Amino acid sequence: MNWTPDQFRSYAQRRLASEQRTRQKIQEKVRNETNSHLGAVVSARSERNKVSALDGRGKERRQRKGSVESCCRVLLISCRHHELDDDSNVYSLKPIRDAIAASFGIDDADGRISWEYGQQLTRGEQGVIVRIEAL
Repeated sequence: MNWTPDQFRSYAQRRLASEQRTRQKIQEKVRNETNSHLGAVVSARSERNKVSALDGRGKERRQRKGSVESCCRVLLISCRHHELDDDSNVYSLKPIRDAIAASFGIDDADGRISWEYGQQLTRGEQGVIVRIEAL
């Protein structure tokens, strides 16, 4: 398809606006979950100070809080001339993973981001495809 410069500029502006809206939604969701998560941590600490139940040996039994729910899924696909094994592919994408997590203002090990990886062989230019989905 041959695009005129105006068509391409319009497409690029719409795409950028869409990506910015997605980023804002994810950041808002992360902010909301961070606030609720901090409240859960405070209540968990206060519960820990109370004796809630004893197990058979007379020791305090703690109830586990539910795990943090993912708010977004990030798919990283590396396009390469040769295929890597899975752990090498994940290791090679670590700087990108760190940068994405930093752009959301959280650590990459935070459970609110679900990370998925893939590879695609290419004869063309090598690079990385990033797809971010709000859940």
